[in-house]
Amino acid sequence: AWDQAFHQPPYQTPPKTPVWFIKPRNTHLANGGAIPFPAGETVQSGGTLAVIIGDTARKVPAAQVSRYLAGYALANDVSLPESSFYRPAIKAKCRDGFCPLGEIGQLETADRLEIVTEING
Repeated sequence: AWDQAFHQPPYQTPPKTPVWFIKPRNTHLANGGAIPFPAGETVQSGGTLAVIIGDTARKVPAAQVSRYLAGYALANDVSLPESSFYRPAIKAKCRDGFCPLGEIGQLETADRLEIVTEING
C-alpha cells in the first residue's frame, strides 16, 4: 500500500508538501478527444487540477507567478500503473494523449477545490 511505501526508502516519511508532476505538450488531448489506450496495457485515470503555464519562465519569484499562468483546467491524469511515487516514470505518465484537458479558465483560489473522479458511475 502507498501509506506503507512512504515509510521505506527513498521516502522515509509521507510527503509534507504536494507532490508535483508534469504533463508535457505531447500528452495534451483536446476536450472530447479519444484517449489512445496502449494495446495490452492497463491504464489508470484520475481527475486533477491542471495549472496551464502560458509562457516560458525560469526561477520566477512567487509574487510574479500569475504573470506566467494561462489559467486552470480540469485534467484526466491518464497513466500506466506506477511502482513508485518518487520521480514518477516518464513512460507511465507522459505518453501521447495521456492528458485530456477541459476548458481553460480562471480561478480566484484553488485552496478549497474538490475534484471527484468517477469511473463507470
